[in-house]
Amino acid sequence: MIYIVRTTAGRENAVISTLSTKIKVNPTSIKSLLHPSELKGYFFVEGELNDVEELIRNVPHVRGMIKKELPISEIMRFLESKKVEIVKFLLLLNSQELVGLNL
Repeated sequence: MIYIVRTTAGRENAVISTLSTKIKVNPTSIKSLLHPSELKGYFFVEGELNDVEELIRNVPHVRGMIKKELPISEIMRFLESKKVEIVKFLLLLNSQELVGLNL
């Protein structure tokens, strides 16, 4: 499920940074945090409702959340697909050198 969290405008990235740290320390069902730059004062959280509520509780600059699930189709306009070059690394143990292979 995707939910909208309301924050103090301009503090979205600080809140996301705080939440990311909380998730690393105490893993939950939270799958993603998304803040489109054109969306001021809000960001998206993907996870179970109870976990999202627990995650944002007592976090500075969080002003609340919209408890209605947001369909993925509503955020598709904020997403873009990018082609990324994948580089595989091979560590040669005998020579102790790192070789990048472009595939």
